[in-house]
Amino acid sequence: MNPIKIEVQASPGQPIIDPTKNEQNSRFKSAVDKANIFSLIYFTYVLGLIKSAFKATKEGKLISTKNLITSPWNRRADVLSERFTHNLTQQKRKNPQAKLNLSWAILKTVKWTLFKITFIETCFVFTRIFSAWIIKKLVDCYVTPELADDAWKWAGILSACLIVAFHCEHHFNYLASFLPNHIQNALINLVFGKITRLSTDALTKISSGKLINICTNGVNIFEQLGMYVCNIFVGIFTLIAGGALLWQYFGVYCLVGLGYLVFWYPWQQIFIMISL
Repeated sequence: MNPIKIEVQASPGQPIIDPTKNEQNSRFKSAVDKANIFSLIYFTYVLGLIKSAFKATKEGKLISTKNLITSPWNRRADVLSERFTHNLTQQKRKNPQAKLNLSWAILKTVKWTLFKITFIETCFVFTRIFSAWIIKKLVDCYVTPELADDAWKWAGILSACLIVAFHCEHHFNYLASFLPNHIQNALINLVFGKITRLSTDALTKISSGKLINICTNGVNIFEQLGMYVCNIFVGIFTLIAGGALLWQYFGVYCLVGLGYLVFWYPWQQIFIMISL
């Protein structure tokens, strides 16, 4: 089946509308979308905003909304809330009798972003642990004169590991910090979007206090704990890889420290939560 191509041409005297510049269009291209790989790695696309802010401050003016960096289409609160609704609708179609699971709908919507965060954070942990092993090789080169010629090689590998770890740490912190805020904004947008569709009689039966509680305390949990969701998976890898490295240094005695992390530390956190 051949796709149908539709071309819209403006009449004489009318400008052609560019959908990539219309923020209400799904084909809109923000500064983040237009950035190249170098700009995405080092966040150079914010230099325009910094330049505008410096110029406005020097002239004693305020920057306008035109100078701000627009959010990509797939990160907008209304787009995320529509995807939440779509996943909830899919749940209802598959099993009409089951209770809707909003948490599962959110995870299904942001699964690729969570995978990206987990992958980058795992790379960061791996490079850090691998760097410790490289440092051990450098120490061996210092202790053993016969291995002194290999020190330059291990020093170069260590430098590369530190550079990779620096970039991975910066990017997984960036992704893990903005995702919970976007989910929070999308849920608030979803709640108020449903409210605007209610009749006047139904609105009088809704408790404003419950709505405020949902949009503050109920939604804020994503901002408080959302940044650490991926640590549940990365922590297992960290314990295994870190334990293997410590075993090379201290042998069976490293199990004392690992046992403290695995058993006593979670109980300590539980006691703290109960006491609060």
